[in-house]
Amino acid sequence: MVPSATEFWQFSASIYAEKGVKDACLEAQDLYGADVNLMLLHLWFDRSGVKVGERSSLMLEATSATWQHDILAAHRARRRAAKGTDRYKAMLDEELELEKRAQAALLETAAHSLPLVQGTQAPSAADTTADNNCDAYMASVGAPASLLLPLKSAVRRI
Repeated sequence: MVPSATEFWQFSASIYAEKGVKDACLEAQDLYGADVNLMLLHLWFDRSGVKVGERSSLMLEATSATWQHDILAAHRARRRAAKGTDRYKAMLDEELELEKRAQAALLETAAHSLPLVQGTQAPSAADTTADNNCDAYMASVGAPASLLLPLKSAVRRI
């Protein structure tokens, strides 16, 4: 049910590389405070037909908050300030490594909260996303569901 760190990173990279996804993710992150890694994990679960329970969602959001607020936000601000300098590329590479570690932390939380995942839901034959977890997460941060359209389209293509 929970992917390996490598499998999830590859899934994330594949989705992120699809048309319109990067812009939608950055808008969700910058305007609504959404965690792109958590969006992608919920998308993974939707694609897999897994309904994440409320307690599991809260645990995932707590892990996300730690990484986003305590680690990634500060690094991201420094990297953005360094744009145009010799350090920018190295800082971007460092940020990607931090993102991988944040994903691993989310996966560990998901693995420990699996007994709290409330049932499964088979994906529809017409649409391979169950449209539950990711939509609920976006609503929780006040982001419009329309930002998920490029991500859901990408899932259908990969």
